[in-house]
Amino acid sequence: DVCRDLINEVCDVFNPEIIHIGMDEENYENQRLYDYVVIRQNDLWWHDLLYLVELIEKRGARACMWSDYARHRPDEFIEKCPKSVIQCPWYYFNKFDGDLTEAERIRVEPFVRLAEAGYTIIAGGSNEYFDDNVSLLDSFCKKHIPADKYTGIIQTTWASTTAAYRKTIFDAAELMKDI
Repeated sequence: DVCRDLINEVCDVFNPEIIHIGMDEENYENQRLYDYVVIRQNDLWWHDLLYLVELIEKRGARACMWSDYARHRPDEFIEKCPKSVIQCPWYYFNKFDGDLTEAERIRVEPFVRLAEAGYTIIAGGSNEYFDDNVSLLDSFCKKHIPADKYTGIIQTTWASTTAAYRKTIFDAAELMKDI
């Protein structure tokens, strides 16, 4: 009920075209240091995802989500996730082919695989580790994803919006200007 009410309120106030629903970091690896852990999985995770998508689409918007689930279960994800849901795979490294580590491989592959399956892609990058990530990620996507499936790129600095990180945040904005 809370999710339904929030989605309806957002739609009433903003009339959005897209609503990002998250659906990432719901695993032990990401929550292992928390005092209180909540992890939906299996049929419950799918039930909740599909419920949120239905609520959003009833209001004329599109759901958008992080594509973490597709890293480890790509076939199941492609089979069960509606193609109307915009996918945001993210990748913060600067190596895209060749001898990739497992962490790199499972993060790069969903970009192309999800686009080939019919999903619209918004790539997620960051200057957290490498200043050239955003430009390289954008180039990779433009080369490997059809233009009608690649809608652009977002990035994060993973830095607090405080004076201490002002340079990091402005550097990140500068990196986006030519994309």
